[in-house]
This record gives sequence, C-alpha cells and structure tokens, in this order.
Amino acid sequence: MDHVLASSHGAPITVNDVVTYLKVTGAFGSAIYRLMEMRTVEQEVRSLNIEISEEMLHAHLSMKRRMAGLAGAIEFNTFCHQNGILYDQWKEIAENDLKRHLLKRKVVSSPEIQAYFERNQEQLKKICVARIVCRSQDEAHRLKNRILSGESDFSTLARQYSLEHNSRVAGGHLGCVGRGVFSPDIERDLFSAETGMICGPYAQNGYWAIYFIEEILNGTLTDTSMHQIADKLFQDWLSARVLRA
Repeated sequence: MDHVLASSHGAPITVNDVVTYLKVTGAFGSAIYRLMEMRTVEQEVRSLNIEISEEMLHAHLSMKRRMAGLAGAIEFNTFCHQNGILYDQWKEIAENDLKRHLLKRKVVSSPEIQAYFERNQEQLKKICVARIVCRSQDEAHRLKNRILSGESDFSTLARQYSLEHNSRVAGGHLGCVGRGVFSPDIERDLFSAETGMICGPYAQNGYWAIYFIEEILNGTLTDTSMHQIADKLFQDWLSARVLRA
C-alpha cells in the first residue's frame, strides 16, 4: 500500500505522488545521483583509511545543528517529527558531509590547485565595467562618439541617459565580474578589450548598450579562488568515481 506522507484539502499526498513529482520536474535524477555520491564517498573514505574521531564528529554535528537553527533539543526533535525522520537518518547525511570534506582534503593537493590555476588563469580574469542602456542604436552611437571626442565622460552620460536605473545612479558602474555574466559575443569583446576602451553598441533585450572597461583584474590565487578550484577538482574526481561504481 502506498504510504501517505501528508494531506491537503482532504486529499492524501503519497510516496508515489512525491516520486512522480520529482520525476516530472527533473529533480528525481539529481536526488539519485546525490545518493550515489554519498555511497561513493563512504567507500572512498574506507579505502583510504580516513579516520574521524568522536570529537571531530561531535563538533561537526553540533555545527550543522547550529547552522540550521536546531541547536536546542526541542527544535531538533520538532524538526525530525515534522519531516518524518529519525536522528540516525539525519546523522548519516550530516556525517557524510564531514567525510566529503575530509576526502577532498585528502585527494586534492596544493600543487594540483596551483597547476589548475596556471592553466586557467585567463578564464579567472575579471573586468570592472560600466554600461549605458539606450533606446536605439543611433543614440548609443551618438553617446559613444561624444565620449570618444572628449565632449563628455562615460559616467556623466550614464547618469543622464541610461535607461537602466540601478546602474545609472552609479554612473553606469556594474561592478567587477567574471566570465559567464554576458552573452558569448559581448563577453568575447569585453574580455579582450583594454582598460579605457568602449565596446558596442550591442542589441540587448530590445535596447542597445555600450560598455566601458574601467579596470582589468588578472586572475590571482586567493583563498576564495583556491577553495573554488579545490571544489571543482574534487567534484571532477568524485564524478569519475561515481561513473566507475
């Protein structure tokens, strides 16, 4: 008999209903893959003899509860009851997160992070950029020519003419961004431009935009980028292990 999980307006919501919903929305496959990752992490931790002390595990579980607002026994028990789970079930998933973290530290080395950074330094570059959004291509060209001729500067014209309110008040300034923010054709131009150059006009969402390259920030290996690279290298490694299982 299909297990009833909840009810709404007198109609039961069953396990089959939930599974069907996950399949239709495309979330079912992701959940299955996540479970496969968990099993793979467990296996790799055993094979590499990674040990977890009781003190380390207790500290991790306490941190997970605090982060979820479940530090108190009443809050935690209410959470488990409302979600229909047992403590051991919650602990298994929380403990797997710790094992995943320790496994990443074991299999991803500093030299690997450095080598990845050197291979992909160009892809990690960021640009500080400003934008003016216009109603027509002609207007965008006119504003660009006024800037190039020295008649006015980019930020002044952005405040006067740009249709994009959020950036207009900041003189068109969008901030410093990496790759993947703009469409491929715009990204190609912006990331190959030099500081002080104006790019465009480009057709965007029914409007026309010109961009000003304020500053170019070459990729540097910061603590944040090291963590991001380590996460990617570990995910690639883990995905390969899942496929082999």
